Amino acid sequence: MWARIVSSVFGLGRFPVFPGTIGSLFALALCMPFAFIECPCAWVVPAALLVVSVAAGFPAVNRVLATSESSDPKWVVVDEVAGQSLALLISPASWKWYLAALLLFRFFDILKPFPINRLEKLKGATGVFADDLAAGTISGLILIIAPRVL
Repeated sequence: MWARIVSSVFGLGRFPVFPGTIGSLFALALCMPFAFIECPCAWVVPAALLVVSVAAGFPAVNRVLATSESSDPKWVVVDEVAGQSLALLISPASWKWYLAALLLFRFFDILKPFPINRLEKLKGATGVFADDLAAGTISGLILIIAPRVL
């Protein structure tokens, strides 16, 4: 029971359409207030969310996968929360960059270009989380580089 609650982020993954995007929006909603006020400690919220989602989500997802026929059920969205949190943690803390982080993360998470597509083939929770963490890392890095180039 606890594994399903954590894996679905309190049932958000059961949303009938775009459950992964709903998981990403959850992470954004928790972090965005700090970006609006441009708090110097804005990094704390995505960092804490990343740690909690991975620490609680990894064992929960492994437990869910042990009884699932799917290697990555659509309703499991704790990995999207982790990946989105990582993108927000790396990107500049402003509401504009956070929205860009959401769009980039969803782009990379949905399309899964190389090398992200290789990571989702890993077994168990490692594969479920690895592609999202890679998508978050790439999104965040783009947003670190973009302000210097634009």
